[in-house]
Amino acid sequence: MRNRILIWLLLIGGAFVLLLVAVFAVILVFSERGDGEFAFGDRIQVVDIEGELVDSRPVVEQLQRFENSNSVRAILLNIDSPGGGVAVSQEIYSEIRRLREDHHKIVVAYMSTVGASGAYYAACGANQIVANPGSVVGS
Repeated sequence: MRNRILIWLLLIGGAFVLLLVAVFAVILVFSERGDGEFAFGDRIQVVDIEGELVDSRPVVEQLQRFENSNSVRAILLNIDSPGGGVAVSQEIYSEIRRLREDHHKIVVAYMSTVGASGAYYAACGANQIVANPGSVVGS
């Protein structure tokens, strides 16, 4: 009787460990960390540029996360911004150009509602700019 209980405990414990390993493997494979190291195939990452451009760091840091990832082939800039500071726009523009030229990423800027002033300037670093007919685009 005691041996049966021990065998069942070992079987259940082993099954539990295998389940934990499987769950951990699934989490690693489908991880949304943004670095693309555990992803299947090619990916397109979306970077949102929204509101007034007063700080370039969040956008630039997001772009830099994808620069060395082999699975991220393209980046879609989802722009909805009236613009902002010249220096901020220049920094975002320069990072986009660097991704294109040094890391050979395809960058497409999509302007949903507004893409004016500095936001338009930043979008000019992309391979292509796409806008709806009703979007406010330009400077």
